[in-house]
Amino acid sequence: MSTRFSSGSSGGAERVDGVQNDGLLLVLSPDWIIRRASENAHKLIGRSHVQLVDEPLSKIFRADPLHSLRNQLGRLGGMPGTMRVYDTLLTDALDRYDVAMTSDERSVLFEAVPTQSDPGELLGSVGHVAARLDGVKPEKIYLEGARRLRALLGYDSVALVGIGGDCLGESLRGGLNDATCSTQPACSIDDHIVAVGDLEGPVVPVFPRLKDGQSAPFATLRVLGDEVSDTLLAEEVKAVLQIPVRVQGRVWGAFVCQHRRPRPLRLEEQAAAELYAQFFALHLQAAGKA
Repeated sequence: MSTRFSSGSSGGAERVDGVQNDGLLLVLSPDWIIRRASENAHKLIGRSHVQLVDEPLSKIFRADPLHSLRNQLGRLGGMPGTMRVYDTLLTDALDRYDVAMTSDERSVLFEAVPTQSDPGELLGSVGHVAARLDGVKPEKIYLEGARRLRALLGYDSVALVGIGGDCLGESLRGGLNDATCSTQPACSIDDHIVAVGDLEGPVVPVFPRLKDGQSAPFATLRVLGDEVSDTLLAEEVKAVLQIPVRVQGRVWGAFVCQHRRPRPLRLEEQAAAELYAQFFALHLQAAGKA
């Protein structure tokens, strides 16, 4: 399995006005009134997407998780950012969800996916895994960085890619071949996570539907364009996770994780990968390789 990513192409993600079937997307006004809703809302929370529009979020979900998220977003001081809560009851039903909220100047994105595992288990392992980078020789830091992240997350392939698209190191599951990183570009390397659990999964429209553009281009649940998905599927990739690596506040590169089978979307997995990337950036600087 091989990987090459480009920093010059958006990969079509911004032009698809739909989300992955695994989770719920609500686009909120700054005062948390629902303006748009993914059309799978009835399957996840038992409410029609049509009925959700123009309702306050507080009328749909329990107060406790919303209070926690509001407090977390408040700590951002009005700056754009994403906050998450895990394993929470959104309604009086027994289903539990992981929730991410992303804010910018114009709107707030509310995203929820079913909880997949015990919260904290993966995040609690990051420090131990990252500590194994201590003492790694500078010339091996790229490869070891990819190896440790693959050990943490369990993807078939993890590549460390520079901002220019060059593969700097790649770790493959035993039995896979070709670590040349020579496939066509798939996604841009920028400041946002790309996470697709099933490249062959259905695309869920967001209501009201838009004729042009995408209202939530940086949503966790966003999908990739057909051309990008077809490129990855031709490489037998079924799931992908891309995490930016930032050095001194600037995007230096990204970890690109690929899997040959679909994987459930896990917000804690994304948070753990982000945290690992922060630790790795410190090791890069210490090794003089950033």
